[in-house]
Amino acid sequence: MAAVSQKQYDVIMGLGNHHRTPGYWLERWLFLAGSIRSGKTYSSATGYVAWANNNFGGAQFIVAARLFRLIKANVRPQLERAATELRIPHRWRTADSVLEIGSNEHWCFDGGNEASADKIQGITASGGYLDEAALMPKRFVEAVGERCSEPGAKVIATLNPREPNHWIVTDYLEPAGYTVDGAGRIVVSGREADASRRVSGRHVGFSLADNPTLTAPYI
Repeated sequence: MAAVSQKQYDVIMGLGNHHRTPGYWLERWLFLAGSIRSGKTYSSATGYVAWANNNFGGAQFIVAARLFRLIKANVRPQLERAATELRIPHRWRTADSVLEIGSNEHWCFDGGNEASADKIQGITASGGYLDEAALMPKRFVEAVGERCSEPGAKVIATLNPREPNHWIVTDYLEPAGYTVDGAGRIVVSGREADASRRVSGRHVGFSLADNPTLTAPYI
C-alpha cells in the first residue's frame, strides 16, 4: 500500500477490517467530504474494497458515479488499484459493466438522473460506493440505500455539499448529527436528531494536508 496520512489510515482500517475487529466502524453510512486532491477517493476506495472482501463472499455491490464515463475514468481505476495493492484478484466484465473483486461482484451504474434508480431494481446488495453523491438525484441515492439490504450492508459516499439546504444535508447528514457551516464545511451539529429521522452515519472531512502525495507549495 502507498504511503498514507493518519486520516487515510483511520478510514481504511475503521472501514476495511472484519466486523468483529476492535475499532471497526459500525455506522451504515460513511460520508467522506473534501476538495479535489484531498485524498478522500484513495482512502474511500481502498477501505471499501477491503471491507467488501473481508466481510462478504459471493455478494453483489452497487457502484455509481454521476456519469458512466466517470466510472471508467476515475472510480473503476481506483477500485482496481485498491484490489491490486491488497492483492485481491480482479477482472472487468465489459458485457455487463461488472468489476469482479475476489468472489464479489461490483455492478457499475451512472446515477445522474431520476431514471437511474430504475436501473438497480431487483438487486439485493451488500453495500454501495457512490462517487460524489451530492451530485446525484435524491431518488437514486435513496434507491441505493434501499437495495443495500443484506445484513451488515454499508454505503460509502464521497461528497462535497456546499449548501446547508441541500437534500443530502437535510435528509442524511443532519439526521446523523452533522450540518454545513457558513464556510461550506461539514461539522458536528451538536443537536440530537429526531428518533424517527435518525441515520446511522459517520462523516470524515479531508483537506489537502491529508494527501501525503502533495508537496508543500501545492498545499
